Amino acid sequence: MDSVLDPKAAARVEFEKQVVAQFGSLLKRGFNPNTAAAYALKLASKTAGRPPAAEPGRAESVRTVSVASGEGDVRIDFHALDAVYGAVLACDDWELTSALLSAAHDLLSAKVSPSCPMSAVAACVLAELPLLDDPEHSGLLYMTCSAFSRLGDGVGSVGRLFASYSQERMQALSVVELLGMAYDANERAGLLPHTEFYIDAINSDEFPLQDDFQRWKRGEGFCFCQYPFVYEAASKAVLLEIENKGEQYACFRQVMVQALAGQSDCPYLVLRVRRGQHLVHDTLLQVQNAAARKALKRPLKVAFFGEEGVDEGGVQKEFFQLIFRDLFDAGYGMFILDEDSRTYWPRASDIDMSTEFQLVGIMLALAVYNAHTLDVAFPMALWRKLMGRRVGLAELAEVQPDVHRSLAELLAMPGDLEHLGLVFQVEREGPFGEGIIADDLVPSGGDVPVTSANRDHFVELYVQHLLEGSIRAQFAAFRRGFDQLCGGPAMGLLRPEELEQLVCGRRELDFAELQSAARYDNGYSPDTPIVVWLWDIVHAVFNDAQRRRLLFFVTGSDRAPVKGLGALALTVSRNGPDSPRLPTAHTCFNHLLLPNYRDKQTLLRRLELAIDNAEGFGLR
Repeated sequence: MDSVLDPKAAARVEFEKQVVAQFGSLLKRGFNPNTAAAYALKLASKTAGRPPAAEPGRAESVRTVSVASGEGDVRIDFHALDAVYGAVLACDDWELTSALLSAAHDLLSAKVSPSCPMSAVAACVLAELPLLDDPEHSGLLYMTCSAFSRLGDGVGSVGRLFASYSQERMQALSVVELLGMAYDANERAGLLPHTEFYIDAINSDEFPLQDDFQRWKRGEGFCFCQYPFVYEAASKAVLLEIENKGEQYACFRQVMVQALAGQSDCPYLVLRVRRGQHLVHDTLLQVQNAAARKALKRPLKVAFFGEEGVDEGGVQKEFFQLIFRDLFDAGYGMFILDEDSRTYWPRASDIDMSTEFQLVGIMLALAVYNAHTLDVAFPMALWRKLMGRRVGLAELAEVQPDVHRSLAELLAMPGDLEHLGLVFQVEREGPFGEGIIADDLVPSGGDVPVTSANRDHFVELYVQHLLEGSIRAQFAAFRRGFDQLCGGPAMGLLRPEELEQLVCGRRELDFAELQSAARYDNGYSPDTPIVVWLWDIVHAVFNDAQRRRLLFFVTGSDRAPVKGLGALALTVSRNGPDSPRLPTAHTCFNHLLLPNYRDKQTLLRRLELAIDNAEGFGLR
């Protein structure tokens, strides 16, 4: 009696036949055996036909993508599309294959263009074509990439399609190259936020991120770090931390080796500072000394004189909060606060403050290097400059909103402009009350009037002076300090927006996310009355400012990390029975200790008193 194969076994046998057939065909075309075997596996996986039927009682998973077109949203069933492609190619009929190729070329030339309402649909259909994997049709892949680069607002639909692919499928189809074309087109057109190009599968916990990063650094074949736009900010933060930890370990190991040779030195970068008016001075002297000893990249430890806190991370958090609060103080004269945008910008001045600005750059880099978030309010223009991007009129809107509005109105103003009395100069305040200083935008700019013919040039020079020329020395020093610790390859993967998020953390605070990830210890649980009261107070009684102070009290920072508040792993523990004692916290470990207060009002009063008076490792 003949044995009957089950559907899975039959599909496996059919797949093996396809591999053998494709392998023989590729050998005849002149491919070497290794290459032929690799391509045979790829091609066979595309020509195996419709996926097996779903098991009884289980719905079949249908992969669909909704695509916006000129005729409304169109949902493409990619299982059905793959089955059609597979059925055509499985016939092994050259006339059918030729017809499919001809149709693909026609679709490329007629349908994939910004003016065609069905562009996104055509692009998604083409992206699934198995022949794109066939080395014999590499020209078709090139044409498809070129066509994708011409897409208009359909680029988002193609991005969502690519985001649904597995890692293997993306590598086999060279889909990341296609997505790169779409990304570049979007960068020029500015139609979609860059987050649309993040790929969930690559940003998941299961993805071997460190292996991919190491392959990229060694230059070993394909790796997704070659296409950094697919990584979200949190993944890039992990990559940067991997790089920084590696450098810290190398520095630590070097000091230990030198110690064995009789050269005594501390393997850590230790900053011992005083609070208050001495903080900036103490920090400046010790950072300069550490830079001279090439010790900035060692693991950081911070100690405040007269305090017993052991630095396991929490002391550093508070140190960075305090040092930046002082550096941005108006008394130092380094930064100007714009009252409209509430952002800081370097002050244009003829006074040499390169040492101080270099310190700011080093401190910013130290925070990044040691994985701390900061409450610094820089406009996007500064982050763009740090990443080597150009800045212009659009970025001025956040630096000086009133000037931006005036220049935009000037560009739109009809008729002649000479009656305005504008000349090619920029006025600024002089140092030490010396009055107004006029800087020429062109030689003898005071004698060159602004007219309707030259106003575009005037606005361009004005903006470049404000964002570049007037602060060139200050920013150069700031950049030198930053690059001393953050000039590695991983930093180059970041966009300016992602660098801001890495430094400052996420702007939004989701305390529901913090609650869902919280852990409880020493007798407390989610259902313990005091724990229920705690979250009621956080969500319903506290305002935003109080919630931020509570977060600072428990973690040493009032900002969420890149991955959100859920990544903090807050622990709430019982700290004895009801008593007059206030809540306390171990900021190093995001650990809140609460006595088991008798009622909700007592908890509220104690909690408010603690968060309103906490500074340092003790109450002020």
